[in-house]
Amino acid sequence: ARQRLEAYVQGVASVYLHAEGTWLHGAVGVAVSSDEVADETAPDGPVLSLVDDAFYVLLKSFQRAMRSGHATHVVVPLLSQIVDAARQRCVPALHERMREAGAADAGNSAFIAAVNSLEYAAHNADRLRQVVQDALFSRLGDGEAEADGVADGAAEGLAALATLSSDFSGRAAEATAQLADALMPTAWLLLDFGPADFVLDEAKEVEQQRSFELKLLQPLAATLRALQQRLRRANMSAVTRRLALVLSERFEQAVMQKRFNELGAMLLSELVQQLSDTLSEPSGSVRQELGRLRQLVFMLNVGSLSEATGLGLSGVGSSLSREELCDILARRIEFDENDVRDVLLA
Repeated sequence: ARQRLEAYVQGVASVYLHAEGTWLHGAVGVAVSSDEVADETAPDGPVLSLVDDAFYVLLKSFQRAMRSGHATHVVVPLLSQIVDAARQRCVPALHERMREAGAADAGNSAFIAAVNSLEYAAHNADRLRQVVQDALFSRLGDGEAEADGVADGAAEGLAALATLSSDFSGRAAEATAQLADALMPTAWLLLDFGPADFVLDEAKEVEQQRSFELKLLQPLAATLRALQQRLRRANMSAVTRRLALVLSERFEQAVMQKRFNELGAMLLSELVQQLSDTLSEPSGSVRQELGRLRQLVFMLNVGSLSEATGLGLSGVGSSLSREELCDILARRIEFDENDVRDVLLA
């Protein structure tokens, strides 16, 4: 009798899984065919409605399976189909929307919606993973799950959902990097900052400060404020961090080709601080991304070689080698390069 009952349960479960799987793939397919944007004015930025619609289908399918009470015969096998539906339907649909969105540009609404949707899909995949984990290991209980042979299958499904979330996040990161690169003030860096002289008098200091504010800081701040209203928070943070990192590298390259007097070094320190404040305003501190540049500028502003030696020994400028410290201090017209090397490399 027990064997007949087991066979009957397996038969019913098989029919259910086939029907539910067919509905699942069909419903997700319909969801991802939509090109509608859920809400252009949403506080977290516009996203494609297909993300909510598709993950709603996936969630409801799992919840129905849980109500069956059969983890081994129903829940775990269906979890595999849920993951497959997300991989086979959601992933290609979002990648296609990203390809069709056009150039990475702050004014491209299609691009903004697509990159937001990728990040939102990563969030939803992780949220679904958490729901599945709570249901299987809290409602059924760890011991029961192991007794039913569910643990291995559940772990595989949870890992697949985590990988799915990571894949969405990775694609969103690629897109936000493209957007950050498009925001780079390349013209100012090449035409203004690159050839700029930082052996300054007061008149030249005012000129350099004005160029920085009008051609870099103000346009960049305005663009970031506009993006802040349209990008999801994680994407906005990724854009500003990427901008900070690349700008830090470009500033360092330019600085190491220049000479500075005391006034020029002080101005550079002010510019870097203003840049840091502007990039931090939309989504949090970029201190880590600008860390090396800030240390370089700090050491460039020392008053004497003995001060530089003391700071180096105390760990200030720890991301810079002794050779790099020598190269930085040699940028100052007040210090003789041979003296710098004699003192710091002794």
